[in-house]
Amino acid sequence: QDPHRAAEASFAHHLAAELEKAAAMGRFDWLLLVAPPIFLGDLRKALGVATRQRLRGSLDEDIVQASLTAIICHLDEVRPG
Repeated sequence: QDPHRAAEASFAHHLAAELEKAAAMGRFDWLLLVAPPIFLGDLRKALGVATRQRLRGSLDEDIVQASLTAIICHLDEVRPG
């Protein structure tokens, strides 16, 4: 595994652990994940039970460079009702 890919996977596990802590403490009611496909896959695999229970959707796209209007349109497609 190349170093960049290893760093991405490590960050996904770190982020999942932080989300799990926040979920267990009741810091959020629901969660919508947006990330590039490979990272989102790593993150989904690493999510804990409390976080999975609050997960309401995901979007496997890299929208970092998108305009605010485009981001809102993407999120409208996947956000909970």
